[in-house]
Amino acid sequence: MSHPEPSPDESAPAVKKIDFFISYTKADKQWAEWIAWQLEAAGYLSHVQAWDATPGSGFVEKIHSALQLTDKVLAILSAAYLKSSYEAVPWQQAIGRRNTEPALLTFRIEDVAPPGLLEQIVYVDLFGVDEAVARERLLTAAQGRRAKPTRPPAFPAPHFPSEAVAARPNDRQPSRLKPETGNRKRPSSAQIRELATVLARLAVMSSPQNRDEVVSQLPDALVQAVPYNARTDVYLPGLLRVCLDRTHGLRDLLAILDYFEGGTNPMAEFRAVAERVLADLNEGTLPESNA
Repeated sequence: MSHPEPSPDESAPAVKKIDFFISYTKADKQWAEWIAWQLEAAGYLSHVQAWDATPGSGFVEKIHSALQLTDKVLAILSAAYLKSSYEAVPWQQAIGRRNTEPALLTFRIEDVAPPGLLEQIVYVDLFGVDEAVARERLLTAAQGRRAKPTRPPAFPAPHFPSEAVAARPNDRQPSRLKPETGNRKRPSSAQIRELATVLARLAVMSSPQNRDEVVSQLPDALVQAVPYNARTDVYLPGLLRVCLDRTHGLRDLLAILDYFEGGTNPMAEFRAVAERVLADLNEGTLPESNA
């Protein structure tokens, strides 16, 4: 007895939708695989050439097929990537089909300036921080969560002091903002590193733009003394050292961060470490959090 041939729809395997097409250059293969692993561990389906390029398939054909099934393109930005003409194809297609939802996510893995159309896309930095922070930034962007803070934003005045400093009018004289010498105890390198590690976990410090907004609220003398560096792992220790070199400098920074991060677990962790460091430096107890 003959049997009817199955229809194409019955015999063809189901085609899976791809959540993220990871666009990268060969030099950044390790970053691409790390990102793909984190995304798939969180339940997303990704397409990464290192894993999905099958023997005998054409490079251009494979890219074209994957892009037809992809919701978003995730571009890994590096100097090598920006020089590659091949890797421009996926992100250019993503920009071309943008509608109400972003079809392109960009992540910097080194300090580069995205040119042209890429300059218009808000990027996320994955370098200069530890793995836990990089993973949190990656998944926050992947989930499309709003970056709304848990506390009301700071009033946009030039700067404002903490309550403890405001209660001491004489301490607000410019002379107190100069680095103190003499017998005042200085923070150790280990204390600076510990503070910088927990400070980097705050969401408001996750991008140079947000970080600069926080620092701009400090007294002018502090702002001018902070050595700028695009690398977070270099910039944050410098910021903390400047704040700790000035009486109540770290208190000012904490008051500002409370407006952005008050009530969050990373902020509570940072405050606890700051209290311990200041107690060791004999600056006394910090003012209560606004949370």
